[in-house]
Formats: sequence, C-alpha cells, structure tokens
Amino acid sequence: LIIDANNLNVKWTLFVENTNPVVSTELTGTIARSALSMTVANGAGIKAGMLAYIKGSFDTSPWSCDNRGSAVKGETNEVKSVNGNTINLNFPAFTNFSNSENVIVEFVEPLRGIEISNIGISCPEGCAVDARQYRGFGLKGCIDASIHDCYGCGCGMSCLESMSSVKSTLYGNQVDEAYAYYPGTSTIYGLGYGLRCSDDSLSSIVNNRGENARHCVDISGDYPSHGILDLVRSRGLGDVYKRQVLRRGVRSQIMWWQETTTLYAFAGRIFLLKIIPSLGL
Repeated sequence: LIIDANNLNVKWTLFVENTNPVVSTELTGTIARSALSMTVANGAGIKAGMLAYIKGSFDTSPWSCDNRGSAVKGETNEVKSVNGNTINLNFPAFTNFSNSENVIVEFVEPLRGIEISNIGISCPEGCAVDARQYRGFGLKGCIDASIHDCYGCGCGMSCLESMSSVKSTLYGNQVDEAYAYYPGTSTIYGLGYGLRCSDDSLSSIVNNRGENARHCVDISGDYPSHGILDLVRSRGLGDVYKRQVLRRGVRSQIMWWQETTTLYAFAGRIFLLKIIPSLGL
C-alpha cells in the first residue's frame, strides 16, 4: 500500500496517539540518576504498568544542551509498583533532580504492542499544509511498539517518529527526501528528519536506510530521549544528529554520545555500537 499524500490537508498521514486520561502530580524530594523509585505529592490513580513522564520546568530545569529556549530536563519511565506516594520504577532513572527544581510527573496507561508495517507514504511534491508542520508516520504514548518495513518519501518535517514511548523499534524502513520545504518552493526550511525518537526511552532505530535526508536520525524531544540504540545505513546527503550534544547537525561520519544516551551513529555504511553506561548493560 502506497499512500499519495501530496494533496492531503493533514498534519500526519498515519498517527497512533494515546488519548488515555493523564494523572498529574508533583515530585517531592529528589531523584538521583540510577534511582529505582521517586516520591510524588499524591499517588492516587497511579498504577503499575503506567508510563511516567518526569518533566522539569524551564525556569529551574532547562535542558542546557538545547538552544530552543523551551526544552527541559526530563525522561520517560515506567511504573513497576506503587506504595502510597512512593513510585517504584521499572528501570533506573536517567536524570538527576534536586530539591530546588520544580518537577511535574504525569502518568498514563500506555498503548501496548502497536505495529505499523508494510505501508508507504509518498509526498514528493509537498502537501496542502505547511511542509514544516507535515509529518508521515508517528506513534505516541506506547510500550513495545514498532514501525517496520515502511517507506516514506518527501514527508516534510518528520518521516517516521516515536514519541513519549518506551522500547519502540523502528526497523527495516526506507526514508527518501526527508526535507521540509517552504510552501510552493524548492527552498529547504533548514528542517526535516528521517527517523526520529522524541521524549523516548530505551527505543531502537536499527537496520533502516536513508537517502537524501537532511538529518537521517534525530534523538530529541521537549525533554531528552534516553538509552536510544541507533544502527542505520545511510547514502547520499544526510546527517546523523543528536540535539543533546549539539543542536546543529554535523556530517554523518562523526559519531558521538553523552552520558545518559546510548550510541549514536553511523553513515556511509559504517556501523558503530556503544553500550548504555548509565544502566550498566
């Protein structure tokens, strides 16, 4: 199945969004990196198996490696169990939060096992909406979801993206012409991402192929993605890009990583692997 998206007036061509109700509270005390629990102001309504979105506020917890002026420290985790206002986490925390930081924690029942496969989206002529806003495939608020064996061409701002999820896998996909253009022109906005994880934890981008993508891979979000495994094949023009280290892209044969993230890297048929130091794996 190939979807011709050239004349669709939509933001996403195919988007799976979690609309389950959100339980919101505040962090009390601190979180130390590698901790397996946290204390919140009110544990009512929080259950094992929920996703936990731990987000600082910009005034006390800016994401110092990001220059957009709005991104914050934070992470996505899972609830293992609840004991009153103590929330036990399914995997070690990636982020340090002190008593002086304002931190909101949101909990939501995840969508589990979502699978998007064997679908193509073609939009080489742009689309009816602003190409900076248009996107191809997306999923949000999931655990153990996957987008695989799909094809995207000319999908504007983002071709294949996992958001606010845990253990998503993007594999076996082909991405071409991942650019966002000014409407009705061939001028590039300076944006456009092929394979992307935003606000994710422990997700994987493996065995994909990208050609003529402005940024083949982007690991970012409103707060950092953590523990992301990237192993991709690239041809033609393209960057490997990680906003946690540097907001501007660099040429794709450079690999880099930062303390809370996995491995990044690759291009020109170079495959690199690095283990997540914070989890001791």
